[in-house]
Parts: sequence; C-alpha cells; structure tokens
Amino acid sequence: MRLRPALPEINLKHQQHPADEWVNRIIMQYQWFLFDIDDTLYDHRGTEANALIKTFEDFGLEFQEEFRPVYQQINARLFTQMEQGHIDAATVQVQRFKDLFAQLELDFKPISQLSSHYLEQLALCSTILPGALDTVEQLAKNSRVALLTNGFTIAKHKQISISPLKPYIEHLFISEEIGYAKPSWEIFDYSFAKMGRPERSKVLMVGDSLQTDIRGGNRYGIDTCWINRNHLERSSDITPTIEIGDISQLPAALD
Repeated sequence: MRLRPALPEINLKHQQHPADEWVNRIIMQYQWFLFDIDDTLYDHRGTEANALIKTFEDFGLEFQEEFRPVYQQINARLFTQMEQGHIDAATVQVQRFKDLFAQLELDFKPISQLSSHYLEQLALCSTILPGALDTVEQLAKNSRVALLTNGFTIAKHKQISISPLKPYIEHLFISEEIGYAKPSWEIFDYSFAKMGRPERSKVLMVGDSLQTDIRGGNRYGIDTCWINRNHLERSSDITPTIEIGDISQLPAALD
C-alpha cells in the first residue's frame, strides 16, 4: 500500500462520526471504486438457483436438484470461452440450455424463449450480499462508484434498475454491450474513457474472481481487491493489492 499524507489535527469540537473519518481517509487514496457484481455485491449462486427453478416452473418443467450442478458446469465452461474471446454473449445465453437439455436427455424446443425468460428471472430473483449496500453507501459519500461485469445486458440493466445500490452507481459497464470481457485490457480502457480517464493510481477494482477481476486490473495497471470468500489458494502469477474474506471487510482493509 502507498504511504498516505498525515491527517490534519481533528478539532474536538467538530469531531466526525467514525464512519465518516475512515471514508475521508480512503478518498485520499481512491477516487473511484470499480466493482464486479456477481458474487461481489450479489449472491449469484443463490440468484442462479432461484432463477432456474422459477424459469422451469414457468415453462411447465419440473426442476430437479441434480440439474443444478450440470447447468453450473456447462455455464462455467461457456463463460470461460466467452472471457477468452472464443464465443460471444448471445451464444452463451442459448447454448448453455441447449447443452443442458441435451445432457439431461430432455426434449424441449423453445430454448430461445426460455433463455430470455431466465435472464429476466436472474434480475428479479437477485439478492444483495450482506454488507454490500452499507459498504457502497459509505464509499459513495466521498468517492465515485462504477460497476464492471461480464454479465448480460438484459439481466444487469434490470437488476441494477431495481437495486438499492442504484443511487450510488455512476456507471454500469457490461461486457455484452462493450464487446470485450474481463480480463481484457480493452474493457478496462473503455470503462476508464467513460469515467473521464482518472489516474490509475486513484482507482480500485474490487471483485471475487482472480482470473477476471484481479488479472484484468493487474493488466491495466490499477490496484485490486480480491474478495476471497472461500479461502482459495492464490495463483502465483496473480497478486491482488488487497485480499479480504468479505465485502464488509473492505473499509477496514483500506484504513
């Protein structure tokens, strides 16, 4: 971490609330916080499960618990291909259900309609993670906040439009709209252009994925914060500036 200038003496007659004190210290270092969404601010696993169940029900299909790991494996594989630039977002959205029904040996034809409905349910079923709202609210008092996601346009615009986070978000950057996904240099450069080209030393990327959030931030030359909720081993070639176990720990890690 960089050394920060000494704080001015505090006038005890006008002493600040402790929460305001740490926010003011943080602003001396970071002017922008660039957050990932899924499993950083929102419980994506829980959201995904609820959206799958609701989508299947709405199409008259019985969802069985053993379907979930099959879907997750297929979805993870296709997302990796998208992040590597081999396929686009539209392909992922439909192909994951084509592969799922094929693997489950279920005869189901209106896959495109089901896929679109599922994207809507992802937004409607989304649940914000504990501590995320309080943390973003505090940071937004003196810093600026943007979101950078490899999610899909329909789902993410809807999700944020109904989110309690919305008042604090200045920009929502979605890989499907930009044409590049994290960890590409291009998606970060696009975001920085829209943010007004802030100094890179004044921006912190916060996310749960070493491979996309942290690797991407490292490539672009900005500080990164890895939310390592599951206490995973860190890859030797990817080093975050900060590592925490939960988003609620971010203020203390910056203090």
